[in-house]
Amino acid sequence: MSNWNSGPDPSEFVIPDEPAGAQNTSTRAASQQQQASSSFSWTPKVDLSSAFTPFTKSSQFQQNNTIRERQYTGGDTLDEPVWETLKRDLLQIWRRLAVVVWPAQLQQMASKNQRKLLDFASSNGVRLPSSMVHATSVPEDDEDHQSSDEMTALDWDLWGPLAFSLAYSVTMGLLAPKAQTNIVFSGTFSFTWLFYLVVGLNIQLLGGTISFLSAISATGYSMFPLVVGALVNGILIKWRFIRLIIMFVLNAWSVYAATMSLRCSGVLPGRVFLAIYPVALMYAVLSWLVVIT
Repeated sequence: MSNWNSGPDPSEFVIPDEPAGAQNTSTRAASQQQQASSSFSWTPKVDLSSAFTPFTKSSQFQQNNTIRERQYTGGDTLDEPVWETLKRDLLQIWRRLAVVVWPAQLQQMASKNQRKLLDFASSNGVRLPSSMVHATSVPEDDEDHQSSDEMTALDWDLWGPLAFSLAYSVTMGLLAPKAQTNIVFSGTFSFTWLFYLVVGLNIQLLGGTISFLSAISATGYSMFPLVVGALVNGILIKWRFIRLIIMFVLNAWSVYAATMSLRCSGVLPGRVFLAIYPVALMYAVLSWLVVIT
């Protein structure tokens, strides 16, 4: 029993305390090691407490960075309301249509613009025939009566050419047989815009102050009588002879409107016929398609 109860002495598991000298030695060694590490590494003192402060709670941010909605002040800006953009575009389309419906109102404006081009050419040493110089005379009394609406009526845009080419193509597609509706629509639309590109390139190469897009806009808006003729003939008139007469009159109307628009847009006086000839050819083809469909 004495052997069973006898065990290891608890004093054997007690770790004796270190001497005071040894403890001081370890403390000095740790401090020396910390000083040595601090001598080789440097940590910047940066206060990051303000970096995590929410912007909504920062009074300095609210004072220096006040967020405001910029109000529309007029002009072609990105902050313009949608209704203002639509109203300006619709007003521009209406002005261009008024010019096509009654192109004679541009007679004085066209003559004045042609006179300016002749003066510019003569001042730059370009010799012009005397017949051309006297053919575009403008009465002095009428020069001051040009309204600002007429001067801004010919600003180019592509809404008219796009709308009229679509309307004409849809009309021709509906008048064609059902099996050929898609082919006629796509072919007519592609043919129309190919002609637009060719006409615009031809007018641009003839010189003057007219731009490529302005030429396309002038010829596209002048297509409006042909679109009306296609709708009327397709719905009401079935006799081709009557169609031919109606489309001949509307074709002449479109050619005259295109001529006045191109003269006002900056085509040189001696090259108006060269500019309008491809346009007249394009309108004749479109008119003939209406007659035979």
